[in-house]
Amino acid sequence: FGFVLIIFSIPFLWFNERRSVEVSRLINRGAAICQEAKPEIVESDLNGELVHICGKIGNSKIIHDEDFGVTADNSVKLRRVVEVYQVQERSSSKTKKDQIGGGQTTTTTYGYDHVWSEVQIDSSKFKDARFKGMNSKVNFICHNQTFVAESVQLGHFKLNESQKQRLNNYEAITLHSTIVNSFSRRMRELINKLNWGSPNIYVDGNCIYIRQSHSQTPQVGDIRVSFKRVPCDMVTIVAQQSGSSFEPYDIRNRDFRLKSDSETARLLDEQNRNFCTSISQGCDSCCWTCCCCFKCMDTVLAAPSTIDWIYAARMTKQEVFRAEAKQNECLTITFRILGIIALSLGISMLFEPVLALTSVVKIFADILGFGVLVVSFLIGIVVGLIVIALAWIFYRPFLALGLLVLAGAIWGLFYLMGDDEGKA
Repeated sequence: FGFVLIIFSIPFLWFNERRSVEVSRLINRGAAICQEAKPEIVESDLNGELVHICGKIGNSKIIHDEDFGVTADNSVKLRRVVEVYQVQERSSSKTKKDQIGGGQTTTTTYGYDHVWSEVQIDSSKFKDARFKGMNSKVNFICHNQTFVAESVQLGHFKLNESQKQRLNNYEAITLHSTIVNSFSRRMRELINKLNWGSPNIYVDGNCIYIRQSHSQTPQVGDIRVSFKRVPCDMVTIVAQQSGSSFEPYDIRNRDFRLKSDSETARLLDEQNRNFCTSISQGCDSCCWTCCCCFKCMDTVLAAPSTIDWIYAARMTKQEVFRAEAKQNECLTITFRILGIIALSLGISMLFEPVLALTSVVKIFADILGFGVLVVSFLIGIVVGLIVIALAWIFYRPFLALGLLVLAGAIWGLFYLMGDDEGKA
């Protein structure tokens, strides 16, 4: 498993740098060409251009959940969340090293909680016989569902479906007690099929409770349905103006429009080539597994080529592009840390056979294990920085030299520490 971590973490670090640079270029190009648009007027001159626009959205039609009779006015989305009261198993494990023989003993303890869950919990494999199969009679009479407004307007513009789906600033809907009289015929039939006799149906806050009895404590199988909505409020959009609506803006189209037809064809051909393609061409002389790793990471860490951003707040053009740049920076740093940790763990796992041979003497095994962990992380950091630096030679050549110097300094420190121990 250690070898697998290593061969996955190296291309992961490489393609993360490529993704970071390509996203940064996308943001910088977008900031340079983005133009201001006003929601009060659709300017034909801006059609097909990348625009920044902000204002308050609106929806004149009421969104309706017909099953429960719940409505939301002046909203983008209405969300129904269905939960059933169930038993959930939790486990905790403790591993102790044996005093004699160097082996390990793992003890697992199990606990059980009653929770409201949106999915059915399988209780057939519970360890405790008292709770085993307790959720077998749980019945979801309906499931989670999101109702989206047909048309959401921003002045004279209309939001596209993708933009509506990405607005998720939900707020709870307070329900009136009389809502229980608005259930649809279909919903009442589903409740009757539960065979609970006279179920206790009532409203509390933004939730409808459908319970088996009038007891204060819920029972396994009781149902809770809550509702929330995305209100029509201030939004900021950076996307391509397409008539009176929006669509993703392909930043490459801007570059191609500045070129002749023959030059455009050449640029398209170059855009279609990537590092992974060149790697795959060498599969005859390289490990097939390594090629698969590179192709996988090339797909997972592919950078977007389009701009279609929406924020549920009023933001200037500069604030939007700064926010996107900050997000890209945070994601890049996070992926670097994850890649180096995975690389270090993979290296440490390669030493497991050696640690197993020395596990007879507990004290010696503990000291050696700690030393292997420290050395593995030092090697992982150095190798990780070298991989990042080599990627920068391709994508950030001016910064690559500095990172190689840093990696060399850490390696030199590691070498001097080892040399001092050898002399001692």
